[in-house]
Amino acid sequence: MSTLSDVVLREVKEMMAKYDTDKNNELSREEVLDRFRKTGVKNPEQAVDSMFNALDTNKDGKITLAEVEEHKLKVYTKKRDDSIRKDVAAILKQYDANGDKQVTYEEVVEHFRKANSPYPELNAKFLFEEIDTNNDKKITVSEIKEYSKRVYNLMLDQ
Repeated sequence: MSTLSDVVLREVKEMMAKYDTDKNNELSREEVLDRFRKTGVKNPEQAVDSMFNALDTNKDGKITLAEVEEHKLKVYTKKRDDSIRKDVAAILKQYDANGDKQVTYEEVVEHFRKANSPYPELNAKFLFEEIDTNNDKKITVSEIKEYSKRVYNLMLDQ
């Protein structure tokens, strides 16, 4: 299974291969400007300025592999964390009938009964096998977060 860092590094290396024409593992303003012009970017000079403002963290006029990797990792981490927050909210909204920020087995069974599921206990069992890591018949916010991270990491492997 790929980690977030693995995916970021792979994407950064692919990007560097396209832009780094002199193969010195750094991007100069000229290399980026040349690439932007060749690919039809509108206002390439302004786009280069924006890119260097965002990525050239030490302001030495070059973008390194490490600077791009750090930036992309921050972006991916924010996306992952946003996704996890949404997952937690959605699961609690759907199953936490009493609003105590945890989901009991009984709440899930009742949810599926109300939804006219032919197999409410079986559906609850599957959900708890996936998320309830300590098998206490309660799904906590931390268990939902861990489950969501696992799912997110599986999506990275696609």
